[in-house]
Amino acid sequence: MKEQKIRRIRPAFITSCLHLGGSTTFLLNLARGLMQTDIDFRIVSLEAENPMQSDFRPFAKKMLLLDQHSKIFEDRVAQTLQFLSQFRPSHVVACLGPSSLEILRYVPLSVPRLALIQSNDPGPYRSLRAYIRNLDGIGAVSLEILSKLKKIGILQKKHLGDVRYGVEVPNPRKRQIKKLGKRPLKILYCGRIIQEQKRIYFLPKILETMDSLNVDYRLSLAGDGPDLGRITKILEPWTHLEKVFILGKINQVEVGQIMDSHDIFLLFSDYEGLPLSLLEALAHGLVPVISDLGRDFREIIKGTGGKLVDPKKPQDYAKAISKLSKNRLKIPQYRRLCYKKWKAEYSSEEMTKRWTTFLAKVPSNRPDQVKWDEAQRILPPLPLQNKIIFRPAFRPFRRLLKSLKK
Repeated sequence: MKEQKIRRIRPAFITSCLHLGGSTTFLLNLARGLMQTDIDFRIVSLEAENPMQSDFRPFAKKMLLLDQHSKIFEDRVAQTLQFLSQFRPSHVVACLGPSSLEILRYVPLSVPRLALIQSNDPGPYRSLRAYIRNLDGIGAVSLEILSKLKKIGILQKKHLGDVRYGVEVPNPRKRQIKKLGKRPLKILYCGRIIQEQKRIYFLPKILETMDSLNVDYRLSLAGDGPDLGRITKILEPWTHLEKVFILGKINQVEVGQIMDSHDIFLLFSDYEGLPLSLLEALAHGLVPVISDLGRDFREIIKGTGGKLVDPKKPQDYAKAISKLSKNRLKIPQYRRLCYKKWKAEYSSEEMTKRWTTFLAKVPSNRPDQVKWDEAQRILPPLPLQNKIIFRPAFRPFRRLLKSLKK
């Protein structure tokens, strides 16, 4: 019976955009995983830009990208529903942003409507509460998020699912991991260059502490963001000494190549959902030195030799790296353990299994029997407990039903 349910799965994923970042890379990895299991799917982006277009090319016929510059939101909603009615999905999943949740108000009630929470900060939870009447289930990309969802009373009757991230890494660990010898320890920061959440200005304090502890290192800063220019100037003393290398924006192929040439992955964020760069680092055998941000991060570190750091103490990141440096003979062993952890729990294959299990548990009618031309707009979310938690930015769409009935 379970196998028959999985065969009927035909999910459609709605996202507000496909900008560079974890939410887009997640869809890419999931698309690859679903293709390998012969599960048909569709992806809709409510904006046209897709910097990872070449990566998504194998799935181009399964995607709809809508031009926000030439079409008003009302028309993009109508196009989305026409696209979905032709595909007849078994489930519709709102992945990113309130605009994707807004689409669920127009999906037939007989089609399971799901939301995905990808960041453990207040914004997504506020949006979720506002659209709670339009949801049949919620997926969480981390165990920490799932635990928080289970504590929200109004979600007790909803289907909650563990859909932790996984990443696909082409040909990981091709090169043999060798002893470090006397060469400098190679450290990688790979992510957004921004103070909000990522706290990029912690980096000078970390470098100063490593210097005071006489750590022999080379640190690479990979990524782009609004604070790249300023942090580049601040780090000039270290770049001049060739202790820090500013790599700037890199593509997906370059990420793997760079990770293969480093030893330690450094993450000092203030909050995260479950960062894909960390999982990619595991796949390439980088030993993590990361913020202690809850249950998921402790699970990732367990058994790898990595280090968890109090996020309020920037100097402690340097101290953790110093301990690894003094025990560098074990780093090759730690790297192998990191790879095994990725393979067992955080590969794209494992993520796809979690998704098929979650979707199979959410009751779905036969997609070919759903009458999409009878879809009705559900009323906007009402204030909860006499407080306006979230006010949708969109007005009622009067032409929508007419366009569907044509």
